[in-house]
Amino acid sequence: MARAGGGATPNAILAHAWPPDLDPARVPFPQRTITTLQRMRLWDDMTQIDNITEEDVAGFWLTGPATVGDLVITGNAAINWHHHEASDLAAALVGEEWTRQVWRPDRRFRDLLPPTDATVYDIATIGHHDHQRHLLGTLPALRQRLAQLAAEPSDEALIRYVSVNTGQSRKRTVVLLQQRGLFAPAITGSEAGRQLGVSQQRIHQLVTQVRYRIEQIQPPDGARAWFPQKPEAIDIIRAPARVRARVSPTLSM
Repeated sequence: MARAGGGATPNAILAHAWPPDLDPARVPFPQRTITTLQRMRLWDDMTQIDNITEEDVAGFWLTGPATVGDLVITGNAAINWHHHEASDLAAALVGEEWTRQVWRPDRRFRDLLPPTDATVYDIATIGHHDHQRHLLGTLPALRQRLAQLAAEPSDEALIRYVSVNTGQSRKRTVVLLQQRGLFAPAITGSEAGRQLGVSQQRIHQLVTQVRYRIEQIQPPDGARAWFPQKPEAIDIIRAPARVRARVSPTLSM
């Protein structure tokens, strides 16, 4: 059997190397094949099968032609499916800038993303196969979520982004954004404290906490969080406390 890849064993049982992130438990092997793989001590590390030939399997204790055939046909089909699925995901997302801005630490998307702190782009291109499969399954819902968030008025979208990711109430979020000059009317720290019934020092602490949290959940590699309505608002929140925005008509209460 021909085999791709350097250092391949002649007549190896599979045509391509077993991907390290392909869990054999996800492959529909018959039980007799699973038992053989377990007895050959391959099941826990299927990459070892790259050095196994059909003759090795056929010569193993109580292994018949049907098991060899199952392993060849089902194993090769699983590897092809693995590669094609990953390629399909990457092809579906290539060139879309949002993929570098959306990741699980941003709680607006946590329920739709696999359990890994990687951007959608990194999952699609270099991620673990289980995470790619998860993303492929939720991609339609993720696109719908993006469209819904993009359609929100800019003020509502910013309130959602900050409150969801910092745990602040809506009222507190609005006041803090006013204090940062992102909503009209812009207010001072003392006025913010009066509205929330806390001291000006406490307002300073809250602003610092929000700033820290928003900074922590920015995507890697210098990307800015996905906020299409007014992306510079994220920069204002992350800026030192002395930097305040000039409220524009497109971002006001």
